Amino acid sequence: MVSEQRKGETLEAYRARLNREFDDKFPELARFSFPWPWDEQDDLWFEAVTGETIPSDQRAPRNAGL
Repeated sequence: MVSEQRKGETLEAYRARLNREFDDKFPELARFSFPWPWDEQDDLWFEAVTGETIPSDQRAPRNAGL
């Protein structure tokens, strides 16, 4: 699996290609992966479940529409 973005490939197409390759190569692990990018709600869920806080510089970017 090549993990470099191809020249002229959009970020969305790159992520979709990596996800397809991962699904093909590791089908038993693919069911545990997220079909969407990690966002602020996922950070909040992680903190609630684990009790650990995520430093502000490592948080997912906040959606401007919130």
